[in-house]
Amino acid sequence: PVTIGVPVGGQIGGLISEKLRELTPRQREVLTLLKSNPRISRKKIAAELAINESAVQKHINGLKQNGIIKRKGETKGRWIILSYYN
Repeated sequence: PVTIGVPVGGQIGGLISEKLRELTPRQREVLTLLKSNPRISRKKIAAELAINESAVQKHINGLKQNGIIKRKGETKGRWIILSYYN
């Protein structure tokens, strides 16, 4: 099922599932880290995945553009997962 705070089905759930299926393997890894620690920094994600911070930003931008995540707050903010395939 697709979840956006609550399970979603039907046409909307199908559209969200489609976006999640289109994620790259690296975007899925970033999403997993954001889900496990919404306050994680780009620097820590980069270290965890052994990639540079600009690559992390690229993957985060893709997740934001697909409506999967958004940022609440600035430096001391956190990531909010808008949709996630369970």
